[in-house]
Amino acid sequence: MSSIGHGLGGFNLFAIGQTLAGPSATAKWIGLQNCFGNISGIVAPVMTGLIVDATGAYGSAFLLAALMSVIGLLSWTIGIRRIEPLR
Repeated sequence: MSSIGHGLGGFNLFAIGQTLAGPSATAKWIGLQNCFGNISGIVAPVMTGLIVDATGAYGSAFLLAALMSVIGLLSWTIGIRRIEPLR
């Protein structure tokens, strides 16, 4: 499922970053985007382990992951207005 979702939406990450940041700030924007993505890749397994240790089951960890995905979706949907190239 993750690979399908990444394949369907992953190609937009660099294109939207270039469009929103413009030519002068594209590298900084994409760098920050990758930084936060990698930080979440470090934090998620730790949080999952803590939740599983506390509850004894994976259900709450999956629920938190789903909630974070919905928050991400809403932030992109609501937070980003019409995309127009910067000059």
